[in-house]
This record gives sequence, structure tokens and C-alpha cells, in this order.
Amino acid sequence: MVEELLNRRLVAVERLSWQTASDSLRREVGPVRLVFDTGHALVLSGGTDWTLDYHVTGPGDDSWLDTYKYDLDGQHWALRDAAAEEPFADVMGAALTDWQSTFNEVSEVVGLRLWFDGHEVALTLRNGEVAT
Repeated sequence: MVEELLNRRLVAVERLSWQTASDSLRREVGPVRLVFDTGHALVLSGGTDWTLDYHVTGPGDDSWLDTYKYDLDGQHWALRDAAAEEPFADVMGAALTDWQSTFNEVSEVVGLRLWFDGHEVALTLRNGEVAT
């Protein structure tokens, strides 16, 4: 799965944040899509059982967004470009060289550690959401 992205360069990062009626966003939590130079992407989100869901999508596949297309009294998921945000800004254009799952006390996957040309990006669940 993630192995097919090894040695590919990170070219874009998109992230969803819950947009409240008061227009506030929590930028450090929410589903993430890391897009590589082949157009393939690694999508990470929190599962309903508070484990990490992650999968690779093909070029142009935006189906991961379908789950988040709803409005709740003026509140909704907002997609944004997160490439200039930490921890992604430091690894833009770098190749994915290694990855490792992280586990909770009952051996469920709750995070991924990704290495880009020696720089680590850790994406882990906090309260059921992907956090940086």
C-alpha cells in the first residue's frame, strides 16, 4: 500500500478542518491527503473506532471527500492547502524514503511515521482525529 509511494516526491498536501459558524478552524487536526509526483495520494483519517484509516488513491481520485460533504447548522468540513503548514512545509518536494505504523496498547494502528529525505513527519490520532 504505502510502499508504492516510496521514492516519490511530495508535491501537495490538503487537509480538512471543521468550520464552525463563527468561522474558526482547528488547523492541527483533521483528515489529510498527501499527494505525490505520480498523482497518487496517501489519505489519512480517523476511524469511528478511533483507529487510523489510511489508503492510497489514484491520480484525480477525490472520492475520499464524499464522506465529508454535509452541512450541520452552518458548520461543515472545509478543504484547504496545507503545504505551507508545519510539519509539511519542511518536506515539500522531498522523497518519501520510509514509513512505519504506530500502535496503541491493543496493537491497533493509531498513527504513521513518514520519513522524507531524513525528516520525520508523525501523524497520529488524538481524540479520534489525525493530529500534527
